[in-house]
Amino acid sequence: MKKLTYTLILLFLFTIPITVSADTKNYSIDRLLINAEIQNNGDIIVNDEFSYTFNGDFNGIYLNLNLNGSSGYSINNVTVEDKNGTYALKEKNDESNNSYEIINSNDKLQVKIYSKSSNEEKNLKLST
Repeated sequence: MKKLTYTLILLFLFTIPITVSADTKNYSIDRLLINAEIQNNGDIIVNDEFSYTFNGDFNGIYLNLNLNGSSGYSINNVTVEDKNGTYALKEKNDESNNSYEIINSNDKLQVKIYSKSSNEEKNLKLST
């Protein structure tokens, strides 16, 4: 009798509907424009423009620039454009909003852009 009661309780527990919620945040890169200009000395000036759509809350994005075959990158200008205007970001190492940080490693340069976003579209421009 105990086995039957135990089995019925387990069966009842597995048939109770349980609501499961998942975090549905995601983003997409809707457009990428790259303008590269080769200088007489062999340097390349690159202007990148990314158009993002953020669904959910985000603190920013990362850009990884490969250093293979390169003597390095110089980040000259980072701007963000959203529904409120265009912002020139300052290089900082404190993760404050509307700033960026550069991290060098052996094989890549990582640009961390801190720009809080929530259910919106943003354009990011980066000049190297």
